[in-house]
Amino acid sequence: MKTLQLIVTSSAVLAMSAFVGMGVAQACEKDHEAGHAQTQIQSRSPIILAEATSHEAGHMSHGDHAAMAQGLKVEKAWTRVTPPGAKVAGGFVTVTNTGKSEDRLIGGSFDLAGRVEVHEMVVADGIMRMKELAAGLTIAPGATVELKPGSYHLMFLDLKASPELGKPVKGVLKFEKAGDVAVSFAVAPLGSKTMDGSAGKPDSGHDMHGSGHNH
Repeated sequence: MKTLQLIVTSSAVLAMSAFVGMGVAQACEKDHEAGHAQTQIQSRSPIILAEATSHEAGHMSHGDHAAMAQGLKVEKAWTRVTPPGAKVAGGFVTVTNTGKSEDRLIGGSFDLAGRVEVHEMVVADGIMRMKELAAGLTIAPGATVELKPGSYHLMFLDLKASPELGKPVKGVLKFEKAGDVAVSFAVAPLGSKTMDGSAGKPDSGHDMHGSGHNH
């Protein structure tokens, strides 16, 4: 009887050991699978983040959105409806230099114009006149420069058609260092002084170059 009891006890111990060993093996296997899954999630995270960043950047070049390029932030690009038969139009935009060196806006393109120039308004002999900035407009490090009616602005020359209210027009701003920055110019009503379409006092006393000069 003692021999039989010893055999039964030994069998129970072996069975228990096998059960415990199986449990440990399963637990290790589950831990391994969990660790593998976590590694897969971590490896995919940068890709998802990169896709989100790229998607966001793709929507930052329309009207009041911003376009980023080599230390420059370009936003609030707009123009306005021109009088019938006008061959020129004004373009306006806000540029912030987030870099550590100056850059210069030297020109660009506008889908409805033959060429684009950078201009400023100056007072000469008591009369406000336009003057082309042949060397471009300097944007100092940390500075924000607003091109707006009655101040610095873009001139869209040799218009092929008038901008239509509410229909953005594609264009490009050319910088000396940052290169070309694609933008989309929102179109405000005729005579607007701001991007949202509000009108102010009309420009007066300045030299009007070309029919219907509306800058």
